[in-house]
Amino acid sequence: MKRKKIQLFLTSLLLLAMGTQLAVPALAQGRTYNDYDSIVSTGVDLKIVQHLTIAQPAKDLTTTASVYYITGTSNPESPVTINGETVERRGVFGTFGMQVSLEPGVNTFTVKNGGDTATVTITRDTNVSVAKTKKITGQVPTFNDMAYANQEYELKCTAPSGGRVTATVNGKTVELKQNVATAQDGVPAWYSAKVVLSGSDTKTENIGKIVYTLTFNGETTTYNSAGTLTLVGKDKKPTVEISQNSASIYEEDSYSSNFISTLNTGARDKVVDIGTNMVKLSMGGWVKKDYVEIVEGNPSVINNVADAQYQVSGEGEFLNISGTSASPFKSYSTSEKIVIKFYNMKDLPKFSVKNSQLFSQAKVSATDQTVTLELMKKQANGVLGYSVNYSGDNISVFFNPMPKLAQGDQPLQNVTVVVDPGHGGLDSGALGVLNMKGPWEKDITMASSLAVKKRLESLGANVIMTVPTDLSNEYKVELTERYQIALDSRADFFISLHCNSVGGTANDLKPQGTEIYYYESDSKGFADVLLNNLVSYTGRTSRGTLYGNYYVTRNTQCPSLLVEMGFVTNPVEYDNMRSGDHIFKTANAVGNSILEYLA
Repeated sequence: MKRKKIQLFLTSLLLLAMGTQLAVPALAQGRTYNDYDSIVSTGVDLKIVQHLTIAQPAKDLTTTASVYYITGTSNPESPVTINGETVERRGVFGTFGMQVSLEPGVNTFTVKNGGDTATVTITRDTNVSVAKTKKITGQVPTFNDMAYANQEYELKCTAPSGGRVTATVNGKTVELKQNVATAQDGVPAWYSAKVVLSGSDTKTENIGKIVYTLTFNGETTTYNSAGTLTLVGKDKKPTVEISQNSASIYEEDSYSSNFISTLNTGARDKVVDIGTNMVKLSMGGWVKKDYVEIVEGNPSVINNVADAQYQVSGEGEFLNISGTSASPFKSYSTSEKIVIKFYNMKDLPKFSVKNSQLFSQAKVSATDQTVTLELMKKQANGVLGYSVNYSGDNISVFFNPMPKLAQGDQPLQNVTVVVDPGHGGLDSGALGVLNMKGPWEKDITMASSLAVKKRLESLGANVIMTVPTDLSNEYKVELTERYQIALDSRADFFISLHCNSVGGTANDLKPQGTEIYYYESDSKGFADVLLNNLVSYTGRTSRGTLYGNYYVTRNTQCPSLLVEMGFVTNPVEYDNMRSGDHIFKTANAVGNSILEYLA
């Protein structure tokens, strides 16, 4: 790949780093690159036909809605009208959309574009039809659950109204009651029942899956719950292990409460209370039940640390702790220090940070099986991030140093960036304004990500993609895998590119613009820089940088962002995001933002 001159921007950047002010407008910075063809040649087909077609509805339909959004493609050189009214909201390649009102009965719409004409009929049925079912779904537990023995446990499922539902658990069969009456039988309805499950107060026992039986319209069928149920004695505190990375720990038994930590796979603790959807750990926080697994044998979680060593390497700095259990923690970072509070840890042997490039001093205090570690920073912005990882009973804390810009035309040669194309393979993401007749979200994010990869590589960066370009439509990359790639690669930046969308009749599909989500406070600074450059380069509206507890943003190791580039349900932005010009500007915005942030 050709790497051409970017001297104007780099010169200004280096002068800024040395304290010399040189004003270079954001768009001018993006245009200092002259390798357009190389960057936008991604191999992803984002083309659409440029003659009149109707994408939505794909054929005549009947609906109960009072409005419908008609969309399609057109010749961009000629106007589009629907029943004589000019369509104003069109993309540069001819994509159009217009919300129309529906009268009860048959509504005929004639779409004209130049000499082409297409007609679609939408019938508004004022008699509301209700979807029906013949099976049970959502039967509790949907994951491997735990509950206290000899206390009430609620059995729930969705089943056709008018049916009879029973559940057999621990040798007991219970009939579930339909929660709300419906006008017609067969409509999906909630069924529930509370049952006291007998068990021992002194042991923990897995009683397996719950069997649900449905009798409806003369037929009887059985269904197993997806998860098993473990009964915990009131005097027991089972040991659990975090079963997936980036598990949020909540302050209270509520998803709307504050987050107090994020734990990775392998952390262990005792369960001291059990709620409906979460369990409380002895560290003082609550975690989703499906994020933990009970450890057989109920081992102790007290960590008797044998050794602690601080190491400096080419990829960063590490505190390696050898002990007898994987202690959970809470942590925070300021401009002065990083503080990590380990729970169930008796003490931490002294270690030296004299060779550290990041910290001047390490302070350790231990009280009541809790160890607090304070690492005093040498520079306020010297640490990009950190992560606490587990391998058996050993703990490794990785400190990610702020990369330094290199000299020459490849200033990012010391930087590793993980680029995450949203969705991919089996997961199409949002279908977009053209539904099945045009590129989907996964296609736009892949093309944009490949362009970003090329731009960053032209600047010398090591770039890792989370989704392969040849991923089969039978597979998808799970969020846990994307997160793990960032950890394993010691990434300096994690950027997940997505396209926004809204429902087909929501607010006339007027939402537009770019928004960026972050979770860690250390990520917000980079989010602000990137958003400013993206909206400046592309001309899209800024929707702000927003706090968001998304899987791909919960990474303390490096600035991790979820970027909603624009709305695929908006014809203008759909066409813009597919255009070579906007893909090029997006790639430049990402590259220049990393340069600016590091400078």
